[in-house]
Amino acid sequence: MVPNNDKNINAEMTVIQALNELGLSAALKAANINKRCGIEIKKVFMALFSLCFYGLSWNRFISSDRHADFAKDARYRFLKNEHFNWRTFIRCIALKCIELCNKANDKDKTKVLIFDDTPYARKGSEKTDMISRIYDHVSHTSYNGYLLLTCGWSDGNSFVPLDFAFTASKYLIQDNSDGIDKRTIGYKRRMEALTIKNDLVYEMVNRIHNLGVEFDYVLMDSWYSFPAAFDEIKTNSVDLIGMVKRSSKIAFIFNGKKISIPGLYKIAMKQKYRRSMADAAFTGILSTITVQTESGTRVRLVFAVNRNCPDKYVVISSSDTSLSADEIIEIYSRRWQTECFYKIAKG
Repeated sequence: MVPNNDKNINAEMTVIQALNELGLSAALKAANINKRCGIEIKKVFMALFSLCFYGLSWNRFISSDRHADFAKDARYRFLKNEHFNWRTFIRCIALKCIELCNKANDKDKTKVLIFDDTPYARKGSEKTDMISRIYDHVSHTSYNGYLLLTCGWSDGNSFVPLDFAFTASKYLIQDNSDGIDKRTIGYKRRMEALTIKNDLVYEMVNRIHNLGVEFDYVLMDSWYSFPAAFDEIKTNSVDLIGMVKRSSKIAFIFNGKKISIPGLYKIAMKQKYRRSMADAAFTGILSTITVQTESGTRVRLVFAVNRNCPDKYVVISSSDTSLSADEIIEIYSRRWQTECFYKIAKG
């Protein structure tokens, strides 16, 4: 909707036109984002939002002739308001995007919810609300920041961020929640930052399900795909597809016995369950086996070759046992869209 930045294009007007099509004014009103006096709230939001298209800092932006009527404090008062519900705002915009995507898609197209988190660094910050010490498992370094948990909707072509939550680790550095009105959105989000991430995922699924958003599967990586998650997601009549850790602490029920993932792998690699050598070499899928959780939810485990480390395997699981192994792998591969989203958002 927004073309690439060009000197001959009024970036702000282009962004305004795109967001107006998505119901910007209605979204601001629904999220209680308003001002009692001064410059119109919509203009403040658009000025902040269009900065990335201009490639300017806030100080350079307000000192230019684009917005001579802006005061410096307008931005700070706008961003630190405890009553603004940004989750509702993003949800309103996202629902409009999903509506437009559904009009362009076939009704039978598979739709999924994708959950993932990423470190959000605030290096050098020590007084930011609810900031904590975060360990990055990719770079194997620690720094001050948050973990950004995101829920996105996808139809296979488009990715729409639908819900989010900032979470803190147990190494909390700054907690400014004591002097804040407990009735405000800001206080609730601070308390949410201390909630276990898996519980936040279940709350998001329930919220999105109650909104009437159509989705067939929930996709998660190994940080969230525990046996209890299959039972919890199934309560919304939705199936979970996720990667399971190769851990002896994670176990499922097979033939009446509780067996860990390494034990199930040994069983699945027997000739009775194993795929032919030709199929395994072509698709990378070694074998499949159907197990149960302790609550009785049936789960199909797909053991596949780890492309990054051929001598190891990965486990992709699905509570929809009617899917073939190839279909499970194909649907789970859509989770990569959230990684692309994080790269663009951080940029």
